[in-house]
Amino acid sequence: MIKWMFIKIAVLFVFAVLCSCSAPVKGPAFIAEPEPKDSESLLYIYRPYTTDLSIRKSLFHINGMSVVELQAGGYTAVRLSPGEYELSHSFGPILQGDSSADLGLQIKLKGGTAYFVAMKVSNYPAGTISLRSIDPVVALQEIASCKWQTSSIQKSKL
Repeated sequence: MIKWMFIKIAVLFVFAVLCSCSAPVKGPAFIAEPEPKDSESLLYIYRPYTTDLSIRKSLFHINGMSVVELQAGGYTAVRLSPGEYELSHSFGPILQGDSSADLGLQIKLKGGTAYFVAMKVSNYPAGTISLRSIDPVVALQEIASCKWQTSSIQKSKL
């Protein structure tokens, strides 16, 4: 009896994990933000959907301050003063010891310009996890399938 109950629980657990891996991110479809003024920069951060690590939220920080937790297929936009920033990424507690998941990127933002940074995962754990600036033409094609996720940062905090 106990063995049968254990098997049922194990099957339900596996089913729940598989369903959560493929659950689509919720939020409005991508809409481009208004162009930034000369006194500000616009930074889009996005994570194209792949099944690799899709169950894990990506934690992003700018200069050490938490910005957003993105699910696979999510994006956010942050308005910042022109200047140099360090954007960092991690997957949080479950993969905390995995240094390949902790990434950093120095970015220099000019006023009146929009920038795109993508976090991409492919064939994890044997493949790659990358965080890099993306050409706007390519980025607009990739981000078009992403859904909005609210940023926790305000321009005045940086």
